[in-house]
Amino acid sequence: MTAISNNNSSKSSFKNGAIGTAAFIAGWESQTYLSKFARIPVLKYSKPQFEYIRGGGFLPYVNNALEQNGLMDKVEIVNVNKNNAKQIWKDLNFRTEEKTTIRKIIDHLLRLPSAENSFVRTVNGSNAFYLPRRNAIVCNFEKFGAPIFHEIQHKINRTSSNIFLKSLAKVKHPLAIFGPLSISCCALIRDKKKDGEKENILDKIKNNCGLLAFLCVLPHTIEEFIANIKGTSIAKKAGVSGELLKKIKVTHKVSMIGYGASALITALSVWGGNKIRDLICKLKDK
Repeated sequence: MTAISNNNSSKSSFKNGAIGTAAFIAGWESQTYLSKFARIPVLKYSKPQFEYIRGGGFLPYVNNALEQNGLMDKVEIVNVNKNNAKQIWKDLNFRTEEKTTIRKIIDHLLRLPSAENSFVRTVNGSNAFYLPRRNAIVCNFEKFGAPIFHEIQHKINRTSSNIFLKSLAKVKHPLAIFGPLSISCCALIRDKKKDGEKENILDKIKNNCGLLAFLCVLPHTIEEFIANIKGTSIAKKAGVSGELLKKIKVTHKVSMIGYGASALITALSVWGGNKIRDLICKLKDK
């Protein structure tokens, strides 16, 4: 009788372990799809705006902006296009390498941002970026020059004497990338406690995973908002006016909506993944 009981217990443990593993994977992977689905309305709004804000005409104002903010010769402005993209990629010390299957899996699981993707989008005229390690701002001025003043403000934030602003600029990326991942992992490995059961710190993280993920992304969102608001002021002071200034304002508006939505979507996807995991875990033997 004891042997039969032990055998049943072993089978139950195996079943629960298998369900728990499947639930973790489903919860983790579902976050990507929840995020993509939630971004659809934002992309629908942004697409027609991009048709308007793309284009050039901003390069003549860059030196004014740099000089007025004490950045002349203190940051490199890189004007990239399809003709010089390969050389600039090398000059910026980006590495091109064939990723192994294991590396692709790790990148997928950790959802690490792709430098190559950001660079290609910039070359194609749908992005621009500030690269702190090379002290360079990369922008395609012919196809999409409007973000340049936003990126100049990123440089100002990064080197600001204001400790709060400087700290925001330095912690925003690692916190926004690894914070939600860590919180999600904590949430997905825990079974939800029943009413009356004592909770520890991991249980509290699980119960508040969406809010905590949002708070991790919040510094990034705030810093981007500052770059947009002050970037408009930089452009005005540099002499940008008329239709070009209107394009900058629309660019910054689209950017703020995108970053604000991204913070909410991160919270939603982490919370949703946790809920999906818990639903699957209800199949466990009690």
